[in-house]
Amino acid sequence: MNSSCFRSLPILFLIAAAIAGLPNSAPAQGMNPAAAVDRLDTLVQLTSSQRTAAIAIVTEENDALQALAPGRDRAVKGMPIRQTARAQLRALLTPAQQAVYDITPQYRGGGAMFDPARMVHRLDKLVHLSADQSAAATIVFEHQLQALAPLSADERRGAGTVKVNTQMRTDIRALLTPEQQQIYDTSPQTEGGGAMVNVANRTSSLDRTVTLSDAQVLQVATLYQSQVSALAALAPDERQGPKAKSIFQATRAQVRAVLTPEQQAKFDANPTGAPDMEEKAFVSSVIKSSPGLIARLGAISRVVSRRASVTIGDEQVLNGEYRCRVVGASRTENLTVSWERAPETGAISIIKVVGEDGIPIPL
Repeated sequence: MNSSCFRSLPILFLIAAAIAGLPNSAPAQGMNPAAAVDRLDTLVQLTSSQRTAAIAIVTEENDALQALAPGRDRAVKGMPIRQTARAQLRALLTPAQQAVYDITPQYRGGGAMFDPARMVHRLDKLVHLSADQSAAATIVFEHQLQALAPLSADERRGAGTVKVNTQMRTDIRALLTPEQQQIYDTSPQTEGGGAMVNVANRTSSLDRTVTLSDAQVLQVATLYQSQVSALAALAPDERQGPKAKSIFQATRAQVRAVLTPEQQAKFDANPTGAPDMEEKAFVSSVIKSSPGLIARLGAISRVVSRRASVTIGDEQVLNGEYRCRVVGASRTENLTVSWERAPETGAISIIKVVGEDGIPIPL
């Protein structure tokens, strides 16, 4: 399709912003591990034994990151490596040191996932805060960081994080003027706003799934923008409830009505626009039926696959890696599943499954 029409929609410039949303506070690649540990030492005053162990951890992290291809592939595949290193560093610390580490941003040597000062700066760029609003917003983001810090990695992917983040957005919105609230409510969260829907991403995903015409792009983007406005009109505590669900359902029906019968069939098969829906279904099926994993976790009732990376390798072979939360009858474990898909036959195969302990698991 002609993409000039797509780019002419002002709101769709946010596609680039969404891509830029990868973590950027991780230590620079190829750094001196001793220098990185110096920051941690300055922060929490390490003992000599802690410092020696920390240098070994950071050296191993850096070597593992250097083994990955630079760019987006390293940024995505490096996430679990960085998370493991932070968990290992935290385990070295005393409870008093951990309390400091948990609420200090990573670029200052801590383990916090975000920096309240940078969050305020992003919000300021969006709505132009007053000095009093900036000070109040800093307190809100600090409270959010303190509430997230005690959560485990699993808890941060669950309802606990949703609750904390929802409260944060409610508190931030209460600081704003009506004019600022209108901007905040209709700007996606990747830009510092509170909107639950990114119009650019939704329209682009649908285009990839069903191939929209130029006229359909305009119609669909307008419908998603109307959805954003309808959600913004709800009270904050209603945005996760039945009223919000009704708005999502209505928008889905309106978007579907714009499509041709052929497009509707594709849309019905993949309403979220996920580009790797078939691969996720295959991985989930293999995990649920694997004797090795059933013996390890018990009968498996649920598999939640998160796309870590999908790349095209030599001879156009599609390579992918998922972080899967696997719920078994005896316990739950986060697994890393590597797979590939042959271009000639389209056959998908599992290459490797690795447990939380970093050891491969036989299927």
